[in-house]
Amino acid sequence: MSTLSNEVFNAPDVIELARGSESLHFVSCDLRELRLTGVDLSDAVFEYCQVDGANLRGALLSGTSWSRGSLNGALLNRTDLGDAHFDAVDMAEARLAGAMMTDAVLTGCRLTGLYAADTQGMGLQIIRCNAYGADLSGMVLRRRDLSGNRLAEANLRGADLRDSRVDGCSLENADLVGAKFAGSDLRGASLGTFDLARAAALADAHISPRQAEALAYDLTGAITVGD
Repeated sequence: MSTLSNEVFNAPDVIELARGSESLHFVSCDLRELRLTGVDLSDAVFEYCQVDGANLRGALLSGTSWSRGSLNGALLNRTDLGDAHFDAVDMAEARLAGAMMTDAVLTGCRLTGLYAADTQGMGLQIIRCNAYGADLSGMVLRRRDLSGNRLAEANLRGADLRDSRVDGCSLENADLVGAKFAGSDLRGASLGTFDLARAAALADAHISPRQAEALAYDLTGAITVGD
């Protein structure tokens, strides 16, 4: 593995390095705003790197490892992120629409405003992340442990969270239209107020007696409004 530290890169340099036979290890490097569409950086390691605003559309990033850096506003649409690992990375406002994320793991990341609609692949894990206001519509998170994630104001339309642990998760004002929670454990989750659409999404999920009481109270108000 070739290690590169404390360097400011331009796009041609990175593309040339990617053509080599060795895997790349970037440490505290500056790759901001680079156009790296379609580049093959499979198995590369990024530690404390700034990749804000980079264009990585269609890049091959399978098996990559990212820690303590920033991908703020980066374009990752339709990238291959299979088996990629992100640890405490700032991915706020990044775009991952249509990305392949089979067995990818995001731990302790800032995902506020992330756009990850219609990502592909099974086995994605999101662990203790702040995904406030993120667009995760259509995402498959079935049989995952989502405990401790902040998903308030997130777009979860059509997402599949069946048979998952969602206890201790914040879901206030999240858009749950068409989301699937059957078999999921939401006891201890912060669910916010209910309306008919939110209640329908949570049908067949496991909730606590206190949550059931709040649901009944909110729905009674929703049904009697205008009487």
